[in-house]
Amino acid sequence: MTRTGWVALAVTAAVAALVVAAANRAPFFAGPGEVRTTAYRAPVGDLSRLEVDLRMGAGTLTVRTTEGDPAYEATIRQSQLFNTEVGFRDGRLRIFDRAPRRLGLSLTNEWMVALNRRVPIDLEASTGAGRGTFDLTGLSGSAEISAGAGQVRVEFTAPGGVVKVLEFRGGVGKFEAVGLGNAGAEEIEVRAGVGGFHLDFSGEESAAAPPGWRCAGASAGWNWSSPPDSACGSRRGAG
Repeated sequence: MTRTGWVALAVTAAVAALVVAAANRAPFFAGPGEVRTTAYRAPVGDLSRLEVDLRMGAGTLTVRTTEGDPAYEATIRQSQLFNTEVGFRDGRLRIFDRAPRRLGLSLTNEWMVALNRRVPIDLEASTGAGRGTFDLTGLSGSAEISAGAGQVRVEFTAPGGVVKVLEFRGGVGKFEAVGLGNAGAEEIEVRAGVGGFHLDFSGEESAAAPPGWRCAGASAGWNWSSPPDSACGSRRGAG
């Protein structure tokens, strides 16, 4: 065999050895801290109403209203250990997750959800141990937002809303709702937890709370910016 032939044979043998080694190697899986991003959306079409149910165990939830073509848009950015399910059918959007069993890890779980305010929206959201920010400007319909151990902020930055019912449920963390005078709410019901709870009725209709304004609970940080008189009492700290 010529020298060239020996070289070719040696190269072939080396390549074959690498192939065999790769075949016998354990398959590669992404590590628990690796982050993936998935986007979801659906056209608004002829929807007459949008029902939304968001259930987060831990992480960061950001919700806002928008005026686009999609009925909703959702971007989920999370570590591989999270298992989040997103479903949309017949105008009903449901997003919920199962927290990973492995604790003590630095994990990412971020949801960004945009909802089309051109149709009435019935929103239910629970943040669990996570942190939530809700910009519900221009919302028509209803909203029930429940906090857990994390912080929650709800805001109405401009007038234009026509809200039937707003329900806020506080938890251990701080709950803040601002610009409620812009919500156009017929009824607001608040139940505070043990964390701080702040209500701000500023906005277009800031002169008075809605007729259905009710609050209860034992929050240590109970306070409001306006109105000064309400079902909770006429001074800060009433509960």
